[in-house]
This record gives sequence, C-alpha cells and structure tokens, in this order.
Amino acid sequence: MGTKSMLITLMVTGLYILSGILALDDVTVNVFGGGDGSKDVFPVAFTDYDGDKRTDLIVLTKNFSSFRIYFGSPNPPSLQYQPGFQCDIVFERNQAVEPVRITGLNVADFTGDGINDVMVSFKYVKNQSQDRPDVTFVSIFQGVPNSLKCQPLVLNGSTAASPSDKTRLVLRREPLIVDANGDMIADLVGETVNNERKVWSFRRDLSPPRESAFACGGDCLPIETGGFVDIDGKFMLIIIFFDSESVVILNLFVY
Repeated sequence: MGTKSMLITLMVTGLYILSGILALDDVTVNVFGGGDGSKDVFPVAFTDYDGDKRTDLIVLTKNFSSFRIYFGSPNPPSLQYQPGFQCDIVFERNQAVEPVRITGLNVADFTGDGINDVMVSFKYVKNQSQDRPDVTFVSIFQGVPNSLKCQPLVLNGSTAASPSDKTRLVLRREPLIVDANGDMIADLVGETVNNERKVWSFRRDLSPPRESAFACGGDCLPIETGGFVDIDGKFMLIIIFFDSESVVILNLFVY
C-alpha cells in the first residue's frame, strides 16, 4: 500500500457456454458502493462477525495501521461499513506515537460474552531493521453490542512498565488461538521474547489473562511451525511442535 491508495476491484467470472467465451465482470461498485469505499483498503479476513449468516470482510487501511469491518448486506452494496467498527493501532513510546504495521488479525471471543473480539498483531516499524525482526506485539479489541472498543483489553497489568504496555503482549512471531481450558473462551499460545512458551487464559471478568508456562521438551522450532488438534477424542488440547530432528506432541490443558 505504501503512500499510494490501493483500489480493490472484485471480478466475477461468467462462463458463456453458447459463445464459448470466458468473461469477467467488474462488480466493485455492487460490492462496495460508489465513491471511495474501495480505496485504500487491503482485505485480510472473511468472517461472519455478527452471526447473521452473511459473509463480512475485515480490511486494513491507513498504511496497514488501522482495521475496519464491512458487514454483509442483503441490499446493495453487498458490503457496508457501519460506524464504530474501525480502530487505529496506537503505539506510544517515550511520550510519542510511533508508526506500526499490522501483520496479523483474527476474530474470536476472548471475553466469554458471545460477541466476537478482534486480535491484532503488529510490528513497530522502526524495529524491523534492528536485531529482533521477529518481535510481534499483540492487542485485543473487545466487541460490544453495535461497536468495537478501540481501547484494547488489559493483557499484562502485573508486569507492564507503562499504562500503554498493559494492553499488549510482546511475543516472538504470531500466537495461536486455542481454548486451552475448555471454558469456551479463546486463549493464546505463544512464545515470549525471552523464549518462554506460555498459555494466556482469558476470563469473563476482563481481568488480565492468567499466564501458564510450559516446556516444549526439546529444541523446538518457532511455535508458528506447530499445530493443535484433539487427536484422541478426550476433549483435551494436543499441541504439536517440531524440533530439529523429530515431532514433539504435548497434552496441553490449563486448569
């Protein structure tokens, strides 16, 4: 995207059997409407955010530093933005706002209220050329009826150095989203910049998530190379890592 606006153009493929011609129709206006609705947006996720059985679209804007939700509609345009569903990522350091770039986005319920929240991972732009390009910051924006709260949830209140630090985790690479304790609330599995592998278990009272460390059991590769699945049907999370020579499988359940 850089300093230039990006124009999203959606094309529908129509096959004309009688003439044997394959044609593409530009339906951007039908989907986004006229004007600048499709400018300076970069699609990153399709979801049914509001549970109405229509596909919604989450896009990045403002040079990858903000996200916005477009909701599926039975009436044209097919995707419509509703006020209250755009949040900017604000990174404060030394009393100054620094540029960031969103690198990942996922939708899940981290508060147990049945309303989807948005987890955003991002990088401090100036840090990408330094010694730790793998450092990733994670913030979670709470969904409430008819809007998103753009003040992120408190994630590490007991260890944060400043008020703004309380609303983000500092990890190596992207975390995994799981339900580690079976309470139907999304949790995170990730690796800190100190090479500690942890589970962050979220709660309904919006207090900071409980942190539980676990060992990989070997010289494991970065956590993003793993996966998770219930292999034996016991409703217990089994997480799979890869070390330098083999596969490491752990039963992971946080009480």
